Amino acid sequence: MTIKINKDPAAVALQERWENLRSHKRIISRVKLLVEWENAGAKERANAVTVDVSHSGCMAVVGADIPLRKRVRLVQQETGRKADAKSSGAATKRGMRDSNC
Repeated sequence: MTIKINKDPAAVALQERWENLRSHKRIISRVKLLVEWENAGAKERANAVTVDVSHSGCMAVVGADIPLRKRVRLVQQETGRKADAKSSGAATKRGMRDSNC
């Protein structure tokens, strides 16, 4: 249920648009990960921590610059569980999209 406080039609339309863009609810979850990817044939690694997760992916803050839409592997070091993903963000927050994040 969404409570709409602002009656401005443009604000209401924007809010409805964002609600429709989210395909799944997000859950705040902090999980330490290792992110692995290849760069010019060399294997790169960086530490990361998730910010939130959903059924369709997660957002993680990564300690390195990863190119946009780069295929990466997420490794949960405590369990050894791995999942393939694709980077979808840049700058100070880097999003990782993956169905098994």
